[in-house]
Amino acid sequence: MKAFTDDISKLNDYLPQYNREIGEIINRATSIDTNSDFGILFATQQLNIIRNLASFFLNCSTRLCWTQALLKEKIEKSLKEKEKYCSKQ
Repeated sequence: MKAFTDDISKLNDYLPQYNREIGEIINRATSIDTNSDFGILFATQQLNIIRNLASFFLNCSTRLCWTQALLKEKIEKSLKEKEKYCSKQ
């Protein structure tokens, strides 16, 4: 559980930095002049960066959703066990 809380804490620390970097990438990508070979190359590079970021965040969100479901299940199971124990007494 400590590893999980450490991961969440690291994610919270990095979110502002990610937001800034994503904002910069979006600004650069939307202002690219694609009328030149260099512009097309640069736009392709930015597109690949954006795809990688999107994939990374999708993976993170999937893992967080899975963990959320797991924790919810564990809590519900513990509460049911407690309820059984308390009703026997």
